[in-house]
Amino acid sequence: MFTFHDISSYRRSLKHQIAKKHNMLQLATIVHDLKTPLNCISGTVQIFKSILEMKNPEFSRNMRGIDSSFEFLFSMIEDI
Repeated sequence: MFTFHDISSYRRSLKHQIAKKHNMLQLATIVHDLKTPLNCISGTVQIFKSILEMKNPEFSRNMRGIDSSFEFLFSMIEDI
């Protein structure tokens, strides 16, 4: 005697889980690809800010604006 079970709902669930994991991996890659150059630019801004802060107060204020923009971008990326 054979008993057949409908496994279509199980297959749909499995496909959904696989797609969800794939999307999470893809999103993690995108976040990494965004953070790497932003970290480099942010480090460069920090160096310029420390070197030129005493020479030109106007420049220092602009660098603080750039620095706060980077912090905002990082927080947005972290929220993803």
